[in-house]
Amino acid sequence: MADVATLLLNLVPDMLKRPRQKGYQVPDGPPGIVEAFRLYYDMLETAEERGIKRHKHDTPSEFQRRLGHAFPSNVVGPSTDLFNMAIYANLPAETSLIQRLRDSLKTVTAAISREREEEEWRT
Repeated sequence: MADVATLLLNLVPDMLKRPRQKGYQVPDGPPGIVEAFRLYYDMLETAEERGIKRHKHDTPSEFQRRLGHAFPSNVVGPSTDLFNMAIYANLPAETSLIQRLRDSLKTVTAAISREREEEEWRT
């Protein structure tokens, strides 16, 4: 009986066997490409924590407006543009621009965390 179960399990595709990792998966690649993905995905995860979720059919440009409810436009616009250039044109972003946007995102994320903690403190 165990042999039959093993045979049946071997028929199941690998993608169905492995548990899916949570979050967005950053691809391997050149630093300017990978960092653009990482920056954008970090922004998406923070937005999701605030209840702003991306629908599967939303393109990054379509979702940009809703991201603007959680982040300033000087972070959302360039981060979305860099992601679009990385994913669609395979153009790497400049390290200095990525760093500036990452620093801005960290500042905004820290402010969001402080707001959340203050809200929890009041209740």
